[in-house]
Amino acid sequence: MRSSDFLFRLIKALSKGDRRNFKLFARLQEGDKKYIQLFDAIDKQDAYDEKKLLKQFKGERFTKQFSVAKNYLYNYILRTLDIFQSDPHADLTSLIHKIEILIGKNLFDQAEKLLKKAKHIAARQERFGEMLELLGHERMILDKTRKVKEYHAFIGEIQAYELKTLDQQTNVLQYLHLYDEAYKISKRSISARNEEDAQAIKTILLDPVLKKENALSTRAEIIRLGILNISYRYQHNFKKCLEISQELIQTYENHPHILKEKNDSYFSALRNYGIILYQIGNTEEALDILRKLKEAKAFNEQEKIRVFEDYYIFKIGACIENADILEGIKAIKELEKQLPIYQPKLMKANELMLYYFVSYFYFFSGRSQEAVSWINKILNEPKTELRMDIQCMARVLNLLVHYELGNKDLLDYNMKSVYRFIANRERLFKFEKTILKYLRALNNIHPDEDKNEILSEFGKSLDQVLQDPFEKKALNLLDASRWIQGKLTGQTISDIILLDQIEKIKQS
Repeated sequence: MRSSDFLFRLIKALSKGDRRNFKLFARLQEGDKKYIQLFDAIDKQDAYDEKKLLKQFKGERFTKQFSVAKNYLYNYILRTLDIFQSDPHADLTSLIHKIEILIGKNLFDQAEKLLKKAKHIAARQERFGEMLELLGHERMILDKTRKVKEYHAFIGEIQAYELKTLDQQTNVLQYLHLYDEAYKISKRSISARNEEDAQAIKTILLDPVLKKENALSTRAEIIRLGILNISYRYQHNFKKCLEISQELIQTYENHPHILKEKNDSYFSALRNYGIILYQIGNTEEALDILRKLKEAKAFNEQEKIRVFEDYYIFKIGACIENADILEGIKAIKELEKQLPIYQPKLMKANELMLYYFVSYFYFFSGRSQEAVSWINKILNEPKTELRMDIQCMARVLNLLVHYELGNKDLLDYNMKSVYRFIANRERLFKFEKTILKYLRALNNIHPDEDKNEILSEFGKSLDQVLQDPFEKKALNLLDASRWIQGKLTGQTISDIILLDQIEKIKQS
């Protein structure tokens, strides 16, 4: 990320309410208002262009020290966000500040009264860092106001409470560090494609801290369940994942004071639970979760963004699972209308996943031309190590799309670069190698050769590769087996999925 466009990206991340509050606050202030004009000029740009800005404001004094002017505007925007934006921690933070003011003025009895209220909030919300701070203030008040006997009577209670709180805070950090390890693995790939990653997740699951009795607080329990959820989902252990997801959602809902602060994590838990329900065929309950997610109450801009991400990843993923073409197209049209508002604020990993789901939906339903623009959103993404599984598979999907479109020269030109890209990121598994090998053969087919013979050989080779459970997991991102079947029978992947579903119903 370039520091030169920090201001541009901050402005683009603002909601309509944020912009309104900025203008309102700025107009109430005295002094030069040129920075409002600079704000508007940057806001109108689709991509940051400093030369254009300098030309537009030629002759203005602030252009002589433009970096200073940008820094002033940047900090001014942050100041308005700080003033106007709601914060679930605000009440407790404000109370602690008032307590410190009263202690500073030696109004210890008044500070003590507020301290009792603050400790109650901190205990209810499990805010261990703030609780340690409050206990420090309580020790100071005790030191300043109590006689020796009283001091000895109460200091032991404070010390015991501090040690307990410190244990709870350390326990939360212990879980957070383990969560970081699981999250790091899961963001490289949707599932293990090699023994090393599979073993890394197994090692995490064997950690004794994950036993339920070792969680010393609700916060720790939520993180514990989150680690298990990520790990079982990575292993495709859907039975365990469903159990843990239900427990995680219930834990959030049973603790509204923590839920309000962790609402975006709750939305993600709903999304993951719903997707698993689809994957095991429980469509009716999955739809209930989808409706629950769509109707979920977001308390701030960040939570609205999470709901947007989670809902459309869930919705389009569900349409792929069910081969529901009409509903999928409808969902994508809705997404396209809202995307310009949300796109600058999306989490990069979720953004890549969303783009891939849309491009794959169009591909598997036989709409390759529509898939191109969405795949390009991934291919044109600035360098990032996030969701490397999606970045690599998107390049394979892009080759298949151009094969479908008959872009023979473009396909031939891109084949080597795709191979290098995947190989350099250590994701050139047998599944990818097989697709690249036979796609090259299909693209360079001799007029006397039978395309169906190559496709049949392709299918047999891929079936052999998919005997390996690690390789089989690639089908979660690209069902090449059904694509080959479709090329042999003149069907789309979605047609084949529907026929398979009908066959299952007949057999049941």
